[in-house]
Amino acid sequence: MLKINKNINLTGYSTIGEVQVVYLNASISTDGSSNANKSTTILNQDIYDKNKIEIRKDIQAFSNEVYKVEDEIGGAISE
Repeated sequence: MLKINKNINLTGYSTIGEVQVVYLNASISTDGSSNANKSTTILNQDIYDKNKIEIRKDIQAFSNEVYKVEDEIGGAISE
């Protein structure tokens, strides 16, 4: 039997100037049965270390967007 899962994928980068410092990725199942799988990859450790406060704000903003999508999916399922 074939079972197909649909996911919404979000990707983002935290940049300092023109340099991509952190890559952010999340995969959210549209069936609402599981939480999002999120990953954060530091691409430039030196710049990250020097700009943690700003970059962590970007990471939090990305997480907030993931939560928003999760809530939209959850609301659509319960209606």
